Amino acid sequence: MRCISLACALLLILAASCAAQSRGKGVPPLDESKIVRHYWLVKNGGIIEISPKDAADTATMDLIQKHCEALSAEFNAGSFESSVPAGSTPPPSIAQLKKLKNQITFAVAQTDTGWSVRMLTIDPTARQAVLDFLRFQITERKTGDPTTDE
Repeated sequence: MRCISLACALLLILAASCAAQSRGKGVPPLDESKIVRHYWLVKNGGIIEISPKDAADTATMDLIQKHCEALSAEFNAGSFESSVPAGSTPPPSIAQLKKLKNQITFAVAQTDTGWSVRMLTIDPTARQAVLDFLRFQITERKTGDPTTDE
């Protein structure tokens, strides 16, 4: 009986490890010590903005571009989990975003200081899901960005 319990425990650990490894598989990780994140709530959705702390750091800028492109592709496919900070419980707004993903345009854009993923919609329910998702990011990542929209 004890061997069965141990085997079950090992399987649970293995499953959790595999899930963690596959989370955000297509999104290249960023070195948080080299970047600044901002989350902007706007009248038609929201914006995730990422910039290198050092404007001359072209390697980080290139990685930010790849990160934003992969993030946008995942969002378009209905996958939002990779953007949840490690150790955080995914917010309820993810279920709404998945349901309403076809009502939202996810687009990558270069900014003056980095890259962004724009999450834009005219649907009020989808807009609320975007705003709730970005408020979660602001709180979890402690960015200090405003949690009220323009």
